[in-house]
Amino acid sequence: MIVHFVAYLPAFAWAIAVIPSAVRREVSAGHVKDELGSVLVMVLTYAGTTFSVALVVAHALGIPWIRAQNDRGRRVAIGGAIAMTAVAMILGAVSWISLLSE
Repeated sequence: MIVHFVAYLPAFAWAIAVIPSAVRREVSAGHVKDELGSVLVMVLTYAGTTFSVALVVAHALGIPWIRAQNDRGRRVAIGGAIAMTAVAMILGAVSWISLLSE
C-alpha cells in the first residue's frame, strides 16, 4: 500500500515536467492554429501517457520490497521513487523555465 501511495509522487512530477515539451511539439507541428481543444487533448494525452509509464515504473520499483520484505527492498522502492521525482523536478524546472522565457 505504501508503494502505491509513493508511486504517485514521481508519476505526477513527470506528467507536469513533460507538458512544456508537449506544447513545443504541438507548436512546431502547427496545431496551434487549430482548435484549442484538440491541442489540449494532445498535450494531456502526452502527459497522461508519461504519467502512466512513470506510475508503472514506480510500482515496479516496489517489487523488491514486496519479495524480500526487508530494509534493502524498502530502500530500493523509496529511493527509486525519490530519484525519479528529483530528476523529474529538475528536468521539469528547466523545461518550464525555458518555455516561459521564450
